Amino acid sequence: MDVPAWIIGSGPHRVLVAHDWFVPTGAWGCFPEYLDGSRFSYALMDACGYGRRRDVPGEYTVEEMAGDLIALADQLGWDRFSLVGHSMGGKAIQRVLADAPERVRRLVAVTPLPPDA
Repeated sequence: MDVPAWIIGSGPHRVLVAHDWFVPTGAWGCFPEYLDGSRFSYALMDACGYGRRRDVPGEYTVEEMAGDLIALADQLGWDRFSLVGHSMGGKAIQRVLADAPERVRRLVAVTPLPPDA
């Protein structure tokens, strides 16, 4: 599976970024301009049905989004990574931690939904 992502930086600490539900990666606005690309490598992914993946059919579930994040890490050759997720993306990164705890370095959940929501 090819999962396109917006790659920012080339630093050794790798970070997958998950957007909010109903809001594609492009909605991060000026946020990417403030990222430290010398210390970090960021991969901002659109979930199925959003942004560059708008025409990709799917189940549109948190589990699918988590699986796509792991697939993106595999595609990039990232064995270990940190995750940033906003709202529903925050819930998806919690799912990644549950599914692949040995791969997750750190989590930053910005106004996440709880795992049982």
